[in-house]
Amino acid sequence: MVRSDGTVADARVLRISLLDAAPDTEQALKDAVQKSAVDGWRFSPAKKDGVAVPVWFMVTVDYDRQR
Repeated sequence: MVRSDGTVADARVLRISLLDAAPDTEQALKDAVQKSAVDGWRFSPAKKDGVAVPVWFMVTVDYDRQR
């Protein structure tokens, strides 16, 4: 959710795809992605009739895997 002031609230990881990852590693990465990537972003708030309003939306975060 993006609050009416443009800050992120209640970011959730819906799906993560990892090759060769243990279940505890996957959960740790989900938590890290949620806290470090999306929670720190700031958006221009959505507006309805000229008034800023909170909205739910989906953002895809794709980390390029390098070897």
